[in-house]
Amino acid sequence: MQGLPALLCMCVVLLWGGLAMAEDPVQGPCLNKAARTAAQKKIASALLCEMYPAGNAHKVSPIQKDDEGRVLVDIRTRDLASTGARIAELGGKVTYRSERYHAIHAYLPLKGLEDLAEMAEVRAIQPVAVATTNPR
Repeated sequence: MQGLPALLCMCVVLLWGGLAMAEDPVQGPCLNKAARTAAQKKIASALLCEMYPAGNAHKVSPIQKDDEGRVLVDIRTRDLASTGARIAELGGKVTYRSERYHAIHAYLPLKGLEDLAEMAEVRAIQPVAVATTNPR
């Protein structure tokens, strides 16, 4: 019977610690999805972890970068023209556009991702998918 109160206390402490970690804003939006802004919810976790590396000890996925340190992203948007213009304003470079898929591939500075995501026309921003083959 003496071990039961100690076990109960330990469970409460562990549970409380787990809840505190889930709400910890110091972790940043990379790990704390509940604390993300509306714009950050449009940005893939891999890109947010590049933007806010605190508390992120591992890479989620490989991110392609150019010589200027800009990341290659796939942007889903309702308006290619206005989104393309905003990318240029933010110091980015469009590499591909698709009217059919409402998509733009562009190199964009990390600091510009949230500004771009704040546009109502932008639906999602994620790293460009890289094709791979199975080596034999």
